[in-house]
Amino acid sequence: MHWQSWDLLKTDKVNGGLGFRDLLAFNKPLLSKQTWRLFQQPHLLWCRLFKGLYFHTKDIHSAELGTRPSWGWRSVLFGRDAILPNVRWFVGDGKNIKIRDHSWLPSGPIEGPATRDKPRLVADLIDPLHHTWNVNLITQLFNDDITSEILDIRIRPLHATDQIVWIATKDDHHIVKSNYRTIVSMPVTPRDHHASSSYQQPSILWRKLGKINTTQKIRLFLWSACHNALPTKANLFSRHIISDPICEICNQHSPETIEHILLLLMDTRDMESSADQYSSLSSQHSSSRRVVFR
Repeated sequence: MHWQSWDLLKTDKVNGGLGFRDLLAFNKPLLSKQTWRLFQQPHLLWCRLFKGLYFHTKDIHSAELGTRPSWGWRSVLFGRDAILPNVRWFVGDGKNIKIRDHSWLPSGPIEGPATRDKPRLVADLIDPLHHTWNVNLITQLFNDDITSEILDIRIRPLHATDQIVWIATKDDHHIVKSNYRTIVSMPVTPRDHHASSSYQQPSILWRKLGKINTTQKIRLFLWSACHNALPTKANLFSRHIISDPICEICNQHSPETIEHILLLLMDTRDMESSADQYSSLSSQHSSSRRVVFR
């Protein structure tokens, strides 16, 4: 019986999942590693071959799929789309950075097309004599917010070329593990995966749950309880496995939910002594429960 979806199981533990690796998502950073080599080592033979075949008039940022793409080129573009959100240019001479196409500002690319009479490269915004920003030109071309962002950018030393970096790591180098974390970093909150009450678990709960000094089996039991993923009579009744959701221990005509068993049941402290009684009263459902707990 499936108690939770794969989307939740593959979520990071700090976001309420079990941290299983999503192989489909992990394939993206593996392909991105090859795209990163196109960024950093365009002089390699295979990089020059790909450029001559698929984007000889463009750069890898704006390259398109084309009419007859090979499997390898499709894979490179697939990896490029996964890597671009965390790729940024560090300004050197500005000759390789396109003002509106490349990501060189902290806020991302500048939106909107450029007219013919306006500069297209970042090098056109730099004073060649003093190797500083041309403040007057920048003020004329952009609004106050973009102008402030540009002027806050530190230009690399004289004669230094533009450098492309991976901003998701401290050393600015792309690694597969870092790229995978950025892809799966968004928390998943599926519907109907919360406990049967209206209370929603705070994110700190999962961090504290991972730090509990206990066995992995108990930690998994607590995780299942927090996600309402235990075979209580209320859950089995909602799945049309049994016909009665009423708790057989308290005899108060209350549904046997997780909260009822672990928090509200009067004799929870004597649960060990009443386990045999509970098993005998619900013997018709014991086989299915043993399968789930196993």
